[in-house]
Amino acid sequence: MLYYTGGFQGQAEGPPHPRMIAIGSPDRAGLVAAYQSCDILLFPSRLEGFGIAPAEALACGRPVVTTNASALPEVVDEGRSGFLVARNDVAGYAERTRILGEDAALRRRFGEFGREKVAASFGYQQLGAGFRALYERLLGR
Repeated sequence: MLYYTGGFQGQAEGPPHPRMIAIGSPDRAGLVAAYQSCDILLFPSRLEGFGIAPAEALACGRPVVTTNASALPEVVDEGRSGFLVARNDVAGYAERTRILGEDAALRRRFGEFGREKVAASFGYQQLGAGFRALYERLLGR
C-alpha cells in the first residue's frame, strides 16, 4: 500500500491507483504512528524548502527516497540515510524504492543513521544554539 497526505494536482477524482490510501492531515501522534508503520518515505518533491517530512521520517528511523534538490540533500545523505533522485525521474524513484523495499537490513541501517543525524543536527538544542549564535553575531557581540 502507498499512504499519502497530499493531493494530486489537476485530479479531482482521487488517487491514480486503487492501492493508494489518503491519510488526511494527521496530528503529531498520527504522524509518528504513520512514519513508524511504514518501511520507507517516498518524497518526490519538485520544490521544497527544508524538508520537514523527510526529517520527521528519519527521526522515526525510516529511510527516505527523495529529490536531489533544494535543501533535501542537507537532510538526506545519499547512500547513508536514503537516496536522492533527479527531479521528475520516475524510474529512479521506483528503482531506489525497490532497492530499499527488498533489503530490510539496508532500511534498518539507513534508518539508524538518519535518526542519529537528525537528533544530532536538527534537535531543539542545536537549533536554539544556532539561533543564539546568529543573533549574537548580528548584534555584534
